[in-house]
Amino acid sequence: MSETSDEAQDAQGFLSRQPVPAGYRLSPGGTYAVATAGPRRRHADEERSTLIELADRPIWVSGKARDPDGKRWTLELSWLTDEGEVQQQRIPASAINARQSSLIDDLAGAGVLVSPGAIAQFREYLFRAQRQPAVPLDLLLPKLGLQGQGGQHPIFVLPQEIIVAPGDRLPDVYARLQFAPDRQTPVLEGYRQVGSLADWLAEFDELGRHPMVGLGLLFGLCAPFAQIAGIGNGGVHLYGQSSVGKTTALQACASVAGQAADPEWLPSPSNLVQRWNATVNGMELQLAPHSGMAVQLDEIGSAPALYNFYQLCGGSSRTRMAADQSQQASATWHVQVLSSGEKSLSEYAQDLGATRLTAGVSVRMLDIPVEEFVERAQALSGQPQPAADELADQVRRLKTRLAFTYGSALPAFMRALLQECVEADRTLPDAVREDVQAEHERLCQEVLDRGDVLADTQRRGLHRVALLAAIGQWAVEMQVVPFGLDTVYHVTRALRDTWLATEVNVSPDERVLRAVKAYAQAHFHDLSCGDAHAGAPAQGRPYFAVHARGLLAFSDDQLRRASGSSNLAAVGKVLDRAGWLHRDDPHRQRSSVPAELREQVPGGRLYLLHAQPLVGDLMALLAPPPIARDGESRSDALAIQPRRRAP
Repeated sequence: MSETSDEAQDAQGFLSRQPVPAGYRLSPGGTYAVATAGPRRRHADEERSTLIELADRPIWVSGKARDPDGKRWTLELSWLTDEGEVQQQRIPASAINARQSSLIDDLAGAGVLVSPGAIAQFREYLFRAQRQPAVPLDLLLPKLGLQGQGGQHPIFVLPQEIIVAPGDRLPDVYARLQFAPDRQTPVLEGYRQVGSLADWLAEFDELGRHPMVGLGLLFGLCAPFAQIAGIGNGGVHLYGQSSVGKTTALQACASVAGQAADPEWLPSPSNLVQRWNATVNGMELQLAPHSGMAVQLDEIGSAPALYNFYQLCGGSSRTRMAADQSQQASATWHVQVLSSGEKSLSEYAQDLGATRLTAGVSVRMLDIPVEEFVERAQALSGQPQPAADELADQVRRLKTRLAFTYGSALPAFMRALLQECVEADRTLPDAVREDVQAEHERLCQEVLDRGDVLADTQRRGLHRVALLAAIGQWAVEMQVVPFGLDTVYHVTRALRDTWLATEVNVSPDERVLRAVKAYAQAHFHDLSCGDAHAGAPAQGRPYFAVHARGLLAFSDDQLRRASGSSNLAAVGKVLDRAGWLHRDDPHRQRSSVPAELREQVPGGRLYLLHAQPLVGDLMALLAPPPIARDGESRSDALAIQPRRRAP
């Protein structure tokens, strides 16, 4: 950080205005301690003074700062260069006391040489300088995003800008607010603005209402509000085959706050769209700097990365020991992750040996199959997707534009939102919690109204969707997104229904029903109507059909294959609760073999299932032709037999 001293043509006059303690002097040639040697002989009222050079440049303490907890005290050192510029560097306050600190070497690297024989005096000078009343005290903010600092409304922190609600004031003790991360990383340079809000909105003229773009924009805008809404670390994982818009959604998400290039095109360390890192330390570095914001992670690509993300989703780094055997302070973060990959999180979990995701993980990271999400959103909107070639061209143009225009939407949104809260006499945290809760109730009630049931874990997961719905409506009202309220509705409802339909949300009962139905439909088209009197059925027959009664009949072995379960009593109960099981005896799950099947199933009992919920109107294909045999009509009871293939 630098500034010029053009206002002071006289360098000495400029230096005389700096907060230097008594007994020290600044001049263009250096920094000096003034030593007195007692009165002269001829003039008893005069004292001799000697200048002791401390540094070869004029250097002074221009500020000091601490974090909101009263810790991490730092000093801001300023010095005058040969070109007449003031340069600054922030150092830990402890550096002036620690003999083993790198303070002297760091200053030398910056062009300020401290006299080797006056190092102790130089440290004493800094100690006295920081006590000057004229040295301002700043408040250091180590994290990005929304933070409460004593005002009626929170402040919003970005590396290049700190946004305060109109009328809110800092405590009088502080002169300035400054962003000072615990660790300086290149990615923080990506939080900057290139182009105006109007320029950025114009880039979405073709794809602004596409579901993937809408999801990305809503996610980027809502992430800073997650913590005050009571939503923990987590996010949304988009999966599916390549070229379905996953990276484009991540770019849209990142573009609301900063640099948003495709990492394959521009693998810059300051790009906010990052690749998954497969190590614990790497994941900490990817998450911690973005605390309070969205994180965009493209292409998981490896199971270890997923495993490490689960470990880091708790919001703090692993405990480590310092060189002096003490415990190092752990890094902490609160982030919302929008990630992508070709496989679902459930599949990655299986790669790690887990049979399925735990309920806690499934509600933290919502697994979203992209193609199904897009289909649901477009069905709601009634707008068909452009032709494949046209869509691909539009995506390429948008991806290119977002690499050069970004970072305006989120600051504009925060300024407008804080202004709105001030005018409405409503605190931002209260507004967020109330609106998110209202949206959550609405999302859940819509599901219940259509006859579905929501488990507690599913209700918890829908809080993330409710956050997108609430913040999305605000963003439309503030005119910082390239779409209207209809797109917010379509995106959030499609996101909800797609997630609820994923395997991780399927109850054990529903899993059995889906398996039996899929089995019945999968084998139906591979079979043909056979002769009911052709003798014993071939081994491996999938099931039987009784067309006249609209039933499918399963033996024990057939139902085991269909359901994937060996506990047929439990399977029978599930089928009965669903109304799929036909009983001829209310006390038994299995029924007697229908008369039409006795030649093929001479003994035992069968599970009789209603055909309509399993194969629907396909049963009509099994209707026998009206051909009589020996003067008699054929029985409507036909067994499904394997299709005979020509040798």
